Amino acid sequence: MAFANGVIYYSMDHPALWTQVLAGFLLAFGTTLILYLSFKTAWAAAHKTLWKLY
Repeated sequence: MAFANGVIYYSMDHPALWTQVLAGFLLAFGTTLILYLSFKTAWAAAHKTLWKLY
């Protein structure tokens, strides 16, 4: 997410289409990945299968 944040700030300074698209993709992918892993961990903790998760 730190890299995505850097690309977002770079795309604000240099508003080329490819930097804006890359920033949006990285932000969406990173957010989706964090949400997926958070829900997966919460589900495993609720069902007491956290030891099998990863």
